[in-house]
Amino acid sequence: MSINPVINKNTSQERDDVEINPAIGAWFKKYRESYEWPHRTGRKESEKIIQTLNSSVQLAISQRQEKVIAASLVDIHRWKTNNRSGITTEYQKSLNSKKAEYFIEIFNLSPFDTNEKLGILIGKLKIPNCNLPVCSAMASYIYNRKNVPILDRFVAQFFLKDFDVGDVDEDIKLVLQYVKKIPFKLEDGGNGNIRLSVYTSFGFEENLNKYIKIFVPECNRIAQDLYKSKIKYCDIQGNLNDFFPVDVEMAVFSYAMKHSDLF
Repeated sequence: MSINPVINKNTSQERDDVEINPAIGAWFKKYRESYEWPHRTGRKESEKIIQTLNSSVQLAISQRQEKVIAASLVDIHRWKTNNRSGITTEYQKSLNSKKAEYFIEIFNLSPFDTNEKLGILIGKLKIPNCNLPVCSAMASYIYNRKNVPILDRFVAQFFLKDFDVGDVDEDIKLVLQYVKKIPFKLEDGGNGNIRLSVYTSFGFEENLNKYIKIFVPECNRIAQDLYKSKIKYCDIQGNLNDFFPVDVEMAVFSYAMKHSDLF
C-alpha cells in the first residue's frame, strides 16, 4: 500500500545530515497513538468525533448541501476552539450573514486536490471570528483530512523550534534535528501569552504563505519518510495505518499538549 499523492510535489529542502531512524519513527508513532482533542476527551472519543465531523463534511460536499456544510463548519470551529470566550457563537453569526453563493463558491473549488486551491479555500473561510488555525482545521476536513495538516500556535512553535528544550529527553532532540525549521511568526498576545501572528493582514498572509509553501510539504516529507521506513500507527480499531501529513501534525500537537509546560 502506498501513500496517496499529496497536494503538490514536495518543495521542502532535502537534508542529508540527519536521516530518520527507529527512535524518530517510534516518537511519531507514540504521540500519534496518544492524540486526543478536546483535551482529556480520551483517544477513542477524540477519534470518533473526528470521524463524525469528517463524514458530515464529505456528505455535504458530495451532495452540495449548503445547510449541512454550514452546520459542519460551526461544529469544526467549536471543536477547534472549545467556543473559548464565546468565539464560536460569534462565528456562527458571521456565517449566518453569508448568502448561498458563499457555500456554492466553496463547493465549486472541488475537487480539493492542490495547494493553490487550499490557499483560495482558506481565503474564503477567513471571515470574522475565524482565523488561520480554525481555517486550516476547516480546510483539513474539507480536503478529507489526510493530506492537510492543521496549524496552531503549539504546532508553529514546535516547527519554529521555539520552546524549552533544555532538559528534554534525547528522542525529542533527534526529532528536532530531523524536522525542518519553519520561521512562523509569533507574537505576544498579552499577559505573556504567545500566539500565532494572524491578527493583522500582514501577519495572516505571512503565516499562511509559510503554511502552504513550507509546512504542508514538510509534513508530507515526514509522512513519506515514515512510510519508506515502514513505520505505522495503530488506530482505535487495532488496525495499522500509514502516516499521512495530518497524522504528522497530530503527533506534534499531541506532544505539545502533553508537554505544555515547555511551550
